[in-house]
Amino acid sequence: MRLRRDYGLTVLSVRRDGQAMANPDGSFRIQPNDRLVLVGSADRFVACAPLFQEREKG
Repeated sequence: MRLRRDYGLTVLSVRRDGQAMANPDGSFRIQPNDRLVLVGSADRFVACAPLFQEREKG
């Protein structure tokens, strides 16, 4: 998703299936239901919010 490069956000950890993965590398792929711990400024979170909204099925 290039969160750091494109949005100025850093992924500190990901929680998946009850397990935490700290500092995932650039090849890590986010999956549905992953929980992310991100750090960045508030305006950067607003800018990337659409990426994390559930899409309508159709």
